[in-house]
Amino acid sequence: MTGTGTGQSEGDYKEATITRWAEDTAKVVDWLAEEHDQDQVVLVGAGVGGWVMLHTAQMRPDSVMGLVGVAADPDFTETLIRPALEERNPEVLAEIESKGIADFDWAGKPYTMTKNLLDDGKRMMVLNKGTKGIPITCPVRLIQGLGDEEIPPESALKIADCLEGEDVVITYVKYGRHALEEDDADLLAATYPGPNYDELDETVQEEFHRYLEARGVDHVLANYVAELHVHKEQTLYVDWISKVQGFVGAKE
Repeated sequence: MTGTGTGQSEGDYKEATITRWAEDTAKVVDWLAEEHDQDQVVLVGAGVGGWVMLHTAQMRPDSVMGLVGVAADPDFTETLIRPALEERNPEVLAEIESKGIADFDWAGKPYTMTKNLLDDGKRMMVLNKGTKGIPITCPVRLIQGLGDEEIPPESALKIADCLEGEDVVITYVKYGRHALEEDDADLLAATYPGPNYDELDETVQEEFHRYLEARGVDHVLANYVAELHVHKEQTLYVDWISKVQGFVGAKE
């Protein structure tokens, strides 16, 4: 399902809030129990849906038997959006306050923020509860891309630390961006649909080699790209380890 005012759902986005989305989700849980005898459910939330599911699980603890968060970003309006706007786009924040809504660029994509969502987000924060401060004990699985361009990958660690339950597993996707399913679709769409290279006529292969070499695409460039890939992978891994070390150190 999509929240009020988003996707194919009805309603005015300006009136949408974390509170409203969580309450709507709780109503769906109740409806499944009453109309379909589905007393227990597993909630799956992507992005802001991961924030919503944390609240719904607290509203219906006897019905929610598990949670799956994909790039879950609880508190993002207060910990990411507001600080970024205050530092780089104060005029956008002023527009939100005066007009109730504004568009801006976030992680290279157009994004719309409302005053209602921003204000409600502050009231609905969960990661400020401290270690085991979120009273959720059902199994939780968090999937997070290391290449997420919208939220820091260590967000999953913070969520796990704040959950009361012990059955929490984090899965990191190497180079995975924020919308993992979109990246997979783009990858499939970009797949070469023609025959295998080694099945092409030899003259075609030779001409292709000449074409590439004339443009500087040779074994030297290939070796450079391979070495750069290893360097980038190591840099990304070391950066992630440093962030984990800083997070763990801060808790001691």
